[in-house]
Amino acid sequence: KTRKDYIPFAPHLVLGAIISLFWGTQIMSAYKGLF
Repeated sequence: KTRKDYIPFAPHLVLGAIISLFWGTQIMSAYKGLF
């Protein structure tokens, strides 16, 4: 495999970081509410 195979993962990492930055606490509180 070449380096190009790993490039598509970068947008998902950035998207996950942005989501956790803005809605991380709400998501974690909702997740903890399930148990």
